[in-house]
Amino acid sequence: MITILGHHNFKLNRGNYSFLEDLTAAESDHGVPAAILASIITAEAVMRPFEDDIVWDHLSYNEAGEAAGLAQFTATSWLAHAARVGSVVNLAGAERGYIGANHEVIDRDGLLQLRYDAGLSVALTAEMARRNYNALDGMGIGLSGLGEGAVAKVLYLAHHEGVLGAYDYLTGNRRPVSREHYLANVPRGRWKEAMSPEQYTSEYYAWLEDYIDRRIDVRRYLHESASVVVPRLASLVSASRYRRWRNKLLRKVLTKIEAWQ
Repeated sequence: MITILGHHNFKLNRGNYSFLEDLTAAESDHGVPAAILASIITAEAVMRPFEDDIVWDHLSYNEAGEAAGLAQFTATSWLAHAARVGSVVNLAGAERGYIGANHEVIDRDGLLQLRYDAGLSVALTAEMARRNYNALDGMGIGLSGLGEGAVAKVLYLAHHEGVLGAYDYLTGNRRPVSREHYLANVPRGRWKEAMSPEQYTSEYYAWLEDYIDRRIDVRRYLHESASVVVPRLASLVSASRYRRWRNKLLRKVLTKIEAWQ
């Protein structure tokens, strides 16, 4: 994926030690650095006080977007992953009897409760990050040429926006944002009255860029981080006319890739 020191360079705050085995196992299984996975979870999970430290709440739930668990998977996203034969959620659901022999969902509620299983949530985050990395890199985004600090931001962008949404953003083709999507994601304190459709889009991306730049800093989880560069998300956007033209030709392929993720 990228040149890293491996999880021997990974550090985790004391409050989150209970997740250490899950993170390092996911790194080994999917090749995604544990520090990147921890960064994604930090941006998603509710953080609770823990003695003189903090801990991620594996029971985190966002009523506005109905997202749940450490990595805040929506019901739609979780069920889509469960339907993909061989995915970690598909295998876990089948093992527990929530998915049948023909991969049909038998117990929807039970399957959705698995979002609160910390180990499974971390594993799916890693599996999804690997798939997103391969898809974006294969479509010419050039992740293999980026450092760990930049890759962490791109993978969180894909986690939040979907691989196609991340692709569009990185190629300078921002998707229009609906009022509903804006309200489900942007904190109430940032809401503005009587915005036009264009303002929902511009305000949403202003919030998203600021949020990712503040929350995704892989250096927090590295013992040795002096050489790690963490760029601003907006600096990763390519405005090249040729690149955008080429990527538009490939976009249909990526749409199909997203459909079976």
